[in-house]
Amino acid sequence: MAFRKKTEAALAFKPDLIVLQENEDPAKFPEEFLELYPNYIFKGQNPNKGIALLAKEDFQLSLVPDYTGYHKYIVPVQVKSENSSFILFAIWAQDNKKEPHKRYIGQVWLALQKFKAYLRQPSILVGDFNGNSIWDRGKKRSKRVADFTQVVKYLERRDIYSLYHQQTKEAFGEESQLTLALLKNLAKPFHLDYCFVSKEFLPESQIEIGKPEDWLKLSDHMPLIIDLPAIKV
Repeated sequence: MAFRKKTEAALAFKPDLIVLQENEDPAKFPEEFLELYPNYIFKGQNPNKGIALLAKEDFQLSLVPDYTGYHKYIVPVQVKSENSSFILFAIWAQDNKKEPHKRYIGQVWLALQKFKAYLRQPSILVGDFNGNSIWDRGKKRSKRVADFTQVVKYLERRDIYSLYHQQTKEAFGEESQLTLALLKNLAKPFHLDYCFVSKEFLPESQIEIGKPEDWLKLSDHMPLIIDLPAIKV
């Protein structure tokens, strides 16, 4: 929230692309920040809370032609630069009170079915999936269109892998690093944020999760800091 007050923390990493969840329309960001990131896409039910993808001028961003906004918020974007072209799914998986069986990871699953043709391109899926395999067991599982493990296996069959799990060799559901301290309470740690990448992006790629002692004053979610050398600008 209120990223316009936190831009310095993000700029310390000199990112080429920034994905922001649960945030205001970038039109509200400081002018000097938008000079560095003039290209952006924002989707939200109102200008105060949504998901944004921002890019330096080297990157062109365009929504895929058949995007409708039905899956909240799974936003597939074609990203192009002079030397690269790939699909980036900016993700902030939402609740669905009218159809609870389609909530959270169900939104991701349904979006992957809708946009599966784009996964044939080099792809990156990054953001808050609001899911973990620890919730794939029990009575509630049978009431959902799909669970987290199904999403992971679906992507892996298409040679798309979680960068964190490839790097740490940890099993899904046994992550040692939190990405969320619920309500900024370290006694309520969860791993809900992920970056999945096509196999061609895996060599030499790295992911770092921000440390709570550095970031809790800014957000209950820790940032994913991703270095993909295979994307050359």
